[in-house]
Amino acid sequence: MKSLTLLLCLALPVAAAEDSPGRLTLKDLRAIATAVEARATDTNEYPKVTYDELVPLVQPVYISKAPLLDPWGTPYWYVADGMNYRFVSAGADRQFEPGSKELDLNDQGTRPMDNLDADIIFQNGTFLQYPRSAVPGH
Repeated sequence: MKSLTLLLCLALPVAAAEDSPGRLTLKDLRAIATAVEARATDTNEYPKVTYDELVPLVQPVYISKAPLLDPWGTPYWYVADGMNYRFVSAGADRQFEPGSKELDLNDQGTRPMDNLDADIIFQNGTFLQYPRSAVPGH
């Protein structure tokens, strides 16, 4: 019985880390971006629509069920110009940072953030800003 208790104690932090809001957000953004990229392969462009308008364009053909809200309860943001796209989660504080909802082609760096309040930004296949704690090994 002691070994079972020890095993459960060791497994719980790993399960909790895998289901953290930051990690779930990374999974959501990768999933919806993969759907948009698959659609763009067929249509030769990223749709210039709002997130709400995007969902019926990719669901159910490219994704079975598109995520609507991040784990903190805020709707995801999407912006595209036809050739480029950006997805954003407002993070734990549920407030979008100035400029994060705008497509910025000059923003090519990646910024691991220690603060879960920071926006999580996925643009053109790359996380530009993400919670460091959501990535294994950090």
